[in-house]
Amino acid sequence: MSKTTKQKILYPNGQEAHLRKLMKQAIMVISIGVFWLIMCIVSSVLITVDKDAQIGAANALNQYRLASRNLTLSIQSYAVTGDEQYLNAYNTEVSVDKNREKAIATLQTYDIKAGEWEKLNRIAAMSNGLIEYESAAIAGVQAGNMDWARDQVFGAAYEDGVAQITSLTDEVINEILTRKEKGCDVLEIIQYVCIIFFVAAVVAVLVMFVKVIKFAGTNLLAPMKKVAEQMDYLAKGDFSEALDLKEDDTEVGSMVKSHCFYENQYACHDFRNFRCVRPNGRRQLPREITTGICRRIQAD
Repeated sequence: MSKTTKQKILYPNGQEAHLRKLMKQAIMVISIGVFWLIMCIVSSVLITVDKDAQIGAANALNQYRLASRNLTLSIQSYAVTGDEQYLNAYNTEVSVDKNREKAIATLQTYDIKAGEWEKLNRIAAMSNGLIEYESAAIAGVQAGNMDWARDQVFGAAYEDGVAQITSLTDEVINEILTRKEKGCDVLEIIQYVCIIFFVAAVVAVLVMFVKVIKFAGTNLLAPMKKVAEQMDYLAKGDFSEALDLKEDDTEVGSMVKSHCFYENQYACHDFRNFRCVRPNGRRQLPREITTGICRRIQAD
């Protein structure tokens, strides 16, 4: 059986056992603090990712809304003026830039719910429904029938379709952004909770550190200092100083017990055959006796 194991069995309430208990508590508190620190980091990363997703989704939705508005303005301007630059802008958006398709592709990379996709698909279907009016307006302008062309893109059917698209687009944008904002709020609350627990863990670690220092000073260093001073008195043959420590079932208590045993044994020894010196009224043994006492104590 190892010495450490014997110590655990002989002194279950000793200083070593208590110190080990404090160290285990300190390690547990540190582990809890590390856990909450990791939770703070994770929550911060999640908040960053969620906010980036919110910004990305908002940009994509605004891109879709702006592209639809530009198409409407371009075709209406062409129907009114017949200027080819508006037709070119319309065709460029439809065939080259394709900002609406790009916006939809971007939204597919984010967490868009089924209900939100349904509304986006409805918007796309309504936008496709306006193409026949826009194609008719282009044909009318090219045929020189400007009034008929203007009726196609300024009539009630076309205007109602544009209004419905605008309204539904605004609705789905607000819905997506509101949902993502709530998600960020929840993550921020979780982050605040993690920070509070982490700060509490740091305070607990400091408290445990103070406890360990206080225990080491009060229960280890102070008793050892007293015993060392008393052993110094004994080495000089001075038995008049009492040891201000109690015997108990700890390492220090066992040391006190051994000390008291030797003190009583040597104090009761018959030293009448030896010449004693009494400085300051204290009894002091000759050097040859104190040397023998020290050697015996060390041997024991």
